[in-house]
Amino acid sequence: MHIEHISKKVINKQENTNNTYFASLLRFSKFIQLGNIEEKIVTGKIFQVVNNDLYIDFGWKFYCVCSNPMQNNSKFVRGATVYLQIKDLEISTRFLGSDVDTTILESDCILLGLIKENKLII
Repeated sequence: MHIEHISKKVINKQENTNNTYFASLLRFSKFIQLGNIEEKIVTGKIFQVVNNDLYIDFGWKFYCVCSNPMQNNSKFVRGATVYLQIKDLEISTRFLGSDVDTTILESDCILLGLIKENKLII
């Protein structure tokens, strides 16, 4: 009985420690410290080019689609790394007569330029 009582106390302490530990990990995580992500500048990688559209993955829930720039458009190829400015992480709207928002599964970003050897090329 005595051992059982001690082991229950140890388990309860571990549960409290884990909850506190998770809360502190979350609070001090880089994700939470980012704050409002809109208007931030991030890097992304072009994973598909279709006609004049660049499909860019920047590591969030949805990718973004940007137009291929008029200058140096031959350098914006699949696998190239680019700078983006985030405008909205999820493009969604409420259509007339609907009670819920509908998403197009894309983010809204502005293409700032190409990264070559850690330097911005516009």
